[in-house]
Amino acid sequence: MTYQLILFDLDDTLLDFSRTQVVAFASVVEHFGMDAEDGALFERYQVFSKDCWRRHELGTLSKDALRTERWRMTLDSTASDHLDDEELAEAYLDELPRHTFHINGALEVCRTLAERFTLGVVTNGFESVQHRRLAASPLREHVSFLLTSEAVGEPKPGRALFDRALELGDATIDDTVMIGDNLGSDIAGANGMSMDSVWFNPVGAQPSPEITATHTVSRLGDVLALPRMGRLVETV
Repeated sequence: MTYQLILFDLDDTLLDFSRTQVVAFASVVEHFGMDAEDGALFERYQVFSKDCWRRHELGTLSKDALRTERWRMTLDSTASDHLDDEELAEAYLDELPRHTFHINGALEVCRTLAERFTLGVVTNGFESVQHRRLAASPLREHVSFLLTSEAVGEPKPGRALFDRALELGDATIDDTVMIGDNLGSDIAGANGMSMDSVWFNPVGAQPSPEITATHTVSRLGDVLALPRMGRLVETV
């Protein structure tokens, strides 16, 4: 039996957020006249941001607090602590949709899958930012809906996002698969629903004994050759 609904994570699964955040961060730093410290400032920001997202997924940090907390932590580590973290946070979120980069193969994979399946995007990213980012990409033509954790009130790996996605896709757990790069949110979330999952692992990260995906791929195009995809085409 083939799938009916294909759910994708957005950041670093379809859209290359790693590249986007580098450009967006540099633009904000330049605009506010901050010292980039030869890249050290961005490295610290990444550490703070990942910690904030982890806390958000655990339910200990709200999405609104996350917006500014990572910038507050960054400013506290610099000589630029006279700047306003709210202004920096808003400038950064406004900058992100201006820079759209795609994961290799994303357009071709979504174009092929959309011919036979319903495609949805489920993301923990900010509501306004993620919709603007998808709208700026040709991917929007192939995606039936985008759903954020902000819209449903609970981040992945919680089940609220997945339950709502099944409603929008008019699908059941048994005929749905989740594809994402994050074990802790995408794959763990699918596991919690007893839903098939595909871990997109292009960097060869070490698997987790606690969180196991149904399938693992290193190239996005390899999902086309997986069981229950209906022998679509030669992989992209």
